[in-house]
Amino acid sequence: MENLPFFYYDIIARIIPGALLIASLRSAGAKLPSEWAWVFQGAEAWKNLVAALVCAGAAYMIGVLMEVVFSSPLDLLSRKAFESAFQSYEWRKSWFRPALKGEDYVKYRRHLWNWLTLKGAHDPRAFAHAHRFQAETRLCCYSVLPALIFTGSAIYQGRICDLCRWSCSWPALAGTAFTLLLVCGAYLREWRRWVQALVSADHFGFRWPRAAPRARAYRPE
Repeated sequence: MENLPFFYYDIIARIIPGALLIASLRSAGAKLPSEWAWVFQGAEAWKNLVAALVCAGAAYMIGVLMEVVFSSPLDLLSRKAFESAFQSYEWRKSWFRPALKGEDYVKYRRHLWNWLTLKGAHDPRAFAHAHRFQAETRLCCYSVLPALIFTGSAIYQGRICDLCRWSCSWPALAGTAFTLLLVCGAYLREWRRWVQALVSADHFGFRWPRAAPRARAYRPE
């Protein structure tokens, strides 16, 4: 049961976005190299199993690479969402609410998530709820790239078919609207993640170590 949050994260935040990117590239006309074509040819049962494993592994690997590519935008999104969640949260135990300003938000956010991750070893529910929202944030964020590829492919294929100008604009409008919806969804899920983390901090009494105590200088008597 303790591994369920991580398994859920792998599926939602890595495998599904990776599979969407593969599907979007396929819709854009990308083809598998001939050296790998044998994996998907033939009706043998073992080949179906191998093909499924190859697709799942490729999707997972692409999802991991997406985490690297989107690390900076996600960090900015997380910072904005955390500041908004912290300022709007009503603390049940007001003495646990720290006074934050400037870079304190970054430090407190880091300490809070590390504490909540360690807390999950003793109370998985506290970590699982926040981790679920984190996975949904990444699902929305990583799906932006496949959505843009799908949109570009639809517009390009429409021009090839000599469709009218209005019919070509519909995929652009729909794709732009869906992309904006994904960005808004990523922000709202990240905001909800930090609200859940603050609820756990308020309930379990998380105290932020502002700074380590200074070591006294040795003075010979």
